[in-house]
Amino acid sequence: MACIPPRARHWHTVTALQCIELSHWVSTIQSSLSGRAVMVHSISPCQIAAITELGGSILDVGAGTWHSACIISNEASTKGSGLLYTWGSGYYGQLALDEQCIAKTPTKVEELSGMKKIICGRTHNCAISHDNILHTWGSNEHGQLGRLIEETDVTFTPHPGIAEFGTIVNRIGRGAPCAVACGDNFTVVATHAYEGPSEQEMIKLLETKRRKELEEKEEEARLLRVQQEEETRRRKADAEKKKIRYLTSKRLCTMDSTCPGFTYESSTPSVCRECGYSVAFHTIVADADEKDSEGEVKE
Repeated sequence: MACIPPRARHWHTVTALQCIELSHWVSTIQSSLSGRAVMVHSISPCQIAAITELGGSILDVGAGTWHSACIISNEASTKGSGLLYTWGSGYYGQLALDEQCIAKTPTKVEELSGMKKIICGRTHNCAISHDNILHTWGSNEHGQLGRLIEETDVTFTPHPGIAEFGTIVNRIGRGAPCAVACGDNFTVVATHAYEGPSEQEMIKLLETKRRKELEEKEEEARLLRVQQEEETRRRKADAEKKKIRYLTSKRLCTMDSTCPGFTYESSTPSVCRECGYSVAFHTIVADADEKDSEGEVKE
């Protein structure tokens, strides 16, 4: 029966029989890492029931100083990869459970999927995905995550992020990671040979990408201008139609319902010859159809 190599650090050890069970034994100092609700200490391996209940295959396990982790595959997982579960103490974000710092039972890391390797350090972790992307999280006090974090008030992050491999970094090609080791405050990554484009080819690719993005933005701006101009023309046309209709249509009086419509008096052009009221009171526009007081055609 295949056995995953055991992982041990300071106070506890984790190992697993593939597709069968996850075993874990700890010292009394770190008894909460057992993944069991009630546990003081154990000097012999104990099966973690929560892992067994999940089913699937255990692909890899990891042991930090105060926390543990494992990767479990299921039918929905990409072949050779699975979901990451962590438990124990994670006051430096090493559980990857957002603000949750303690997990007494294995808890799924929602921000990651498709993982194939998990490596635990004292207060930071690394995981490799099925497509050989390296994700890091936890303490970054000594730069052990190999990347910048968004947090500005603390030196750790519970959110996994990508460390750049399989690309050109600082003008040097980095191959995809093939093996990773996490120390207390450092990380070591062994990579495959870099097989990507050369620096000059990368510059050309980035320039082509930049030009394409610029062209797309310019096209979006052009289409927006066309839409705005069309909307402006439509509004002007509607306003002109309303103006012409108002000037050429019969305007009924709001004060005298018997007035047939405003009729100019040459001597007093602003006063209706029929009813004697000012043009300001003749606001009901009437065409050949009968209108209501709002100028709308009655049903």
